[in-house]
Amino acid sequence: MGVNSLISDYVSKIDLWIKKLSSQDIVIFLWQGFPDVSLIQYVQNNYPKRVCYWLIFSEWSLVIDKKKEWIQSYPHLNDFEQVLNPIGMSVFTLEPHTYLWINLSNDIEKFLYDFEYDASLICYLNIPEIQPIVLPNIKPWYQPIDYSKRINVKQAVIVGGGIAGATTAYFLAQHDVQVTLLEKEKDIASKASGNYQGVLYAKVSPHHTIQTELLYKSYGLSVSLLELMDSEHLFSDNCGVLHLNYDDRERERNLQLAEKNYHLNYYLHRKDAEEIAGIKIEQDGLFWPRGAWTHPRSWIQRLLIHPNIQVKTNFNVLSFCYEEKNSQWKVISANESIVSDALVLALGADDNDIYKNLGLNLSFISGQTSIIEANNISKELKIVLSGDGYIAPAYKNIHCFGSTFHPNNKQFELSKEDELMNVKNLYQLNHYLHSSFIRNDSVNKKIGMKGHHAVRCDSFDHLPVVGSLGDICQMRKVYAKLCLDKNYYLKDPCPYWPNLYINTAHGSRGLLTSSLCSLALVSEILVLPNPLGLRLRQSLSPNRLIINDIIKRRRFN
Repeated sequence: MGVNSLISDYVSKIDLWIKKLSSQDIVIFLWQGFPDVSLIQYVQNNYPKRVCYWLIFSEWSLVIDKKKEWIQSYPHLNDFEQVLNPIGMSVFTLEPHTYLWINLSNDIEKFLYDFEYDASLICYLNIPEIQPIVLPNIKPWYQPIDYSKRINVKQAVIVGGGIAGATTAYFLAQHDVQVTLLEKEKDIASKASGNYQGVLYAKVSPHHTIQTELLYKSYGLSVSLLELMDSEHLFSDNCGVLHLNYDDRERERNLQLAEKNYHLNYYLHRKDAEEIAGIKIEQDGLFWPRGAWTHPRSWIQRLLIHPNIQVKTNFNVLSFCYEEKNSQWKVISANESIVSDALVLALGADDNDIYKNLGLNLSFISGQTSIIEANNISKELKIVLSGDGYIAPAYKNIHCFGSTFHPNNKQFELSKEDELMNVKNLYQLNHYLHSSFIRNDSVNKKIGMKGHHAVRCDSFDHLPVVGSLGDICQMRKVYAKLCLDKNYYLKDPCPYWPNLYINTAHGSRGLLTSSLCSLALVSEILVLPNPLGLRLRQSLSPNRLIINDIIKRRRFN
């Protein structure tokens, strides 16, 4: 049978499956190997209103074989094989309603064990159907909300104009939800997302932890989404990131990672690194060829350019409440109120009182970046240098470098001490660049106090806080016995707030993790397959903070 005949057979199978599920808005196809791009395009062209998921299980060699034809059709996936998750699933978007979930493992049963959706909706295109796997018992505070009680979300309000709020707005708008994004400052991206340049790469541990899993899974989506938003590289560049061996511990970590993930990164000796970097390099390091930098505010502005998104700045939320009569949330400022079907809180550290009133005890990290004019030597820098700090290639003739890191600190003002620390770290990062700035002028005079100081939210386990939220007052009653025994068996359903969602505590990795977490949150809001999977979704759940406080008998006012 020829290739065209095979494609025709699969097209017929696709048509029959979609006809069978005519009442469903979602179609899911599973493919072992790497499919011909024409199959994906067939579904996009002939069923444009369907939300389509392609679950792909492929060996590395098959990805490489199909790479060229895929990139011709979807340029934002350029070199996508260099960002594939080595320990699990990678997620990519093909506008507006098609998602690729690529797994370099053929362990489909393991994937289905973590797949939180109706497995009977999966069409097995080129392999026999696999029987659904019985999922493990899930603690009630991690159980999804009863979908039968959910309303059809047509409008949503998002509070917070940083990267978490913007990516949430973007993915909701892509699904035809009317979004109003509220920001209390006069400009979006004024606080934690306000650095002049930010860096995207997966600074991971060589060990398989929840955080490592999250960062690997986030990497491909964030890099490809940035490429989709800025294909002309007007405010970003996926030039690569070189993470230097700035001490013995970092050298050992880099060597361990280089042995494991050859397609994601590779070890570079100093002389080889100089050819790529364009300047003198003083240490070996681990090179991430698809690592990128971006001007965060420009990226956020681009995400929010959508006919379904309205942005309101200078909107200071005084209160919000749920109106049971209308099944809607009401958000109130001094001058107006807005109602919506769903409310997403993507607030920063200066709105901590709102989180505390909901029972979320967050911690804080303050930090500061610095900026300096490029000179003839620094203009030669072609890649991001990373170590104990970082410096990016010049954007509009300005370099951004830093950053300081102060756990459990809520200082919002620019600090001269932090400025000096950034200069010191730049010297350790690259003597050559540091000296070039000194020769041209006083570093302190050049950078002055023009940097950016911000406070980021963090959680007790340093993972983002993403998902639907329970009513803390009711949870403290229902799950009170956990303070006597954290393993006490409880099966009472979680008293969730209706359509109230959280997306915060991304720490210093928000540019990397926000895209995946926002896509997952939108999947939860709209009852779509969740790319986090069972294990990660539970690990990021806001309810884990409330349960942790109940177990530790922390008081709630």
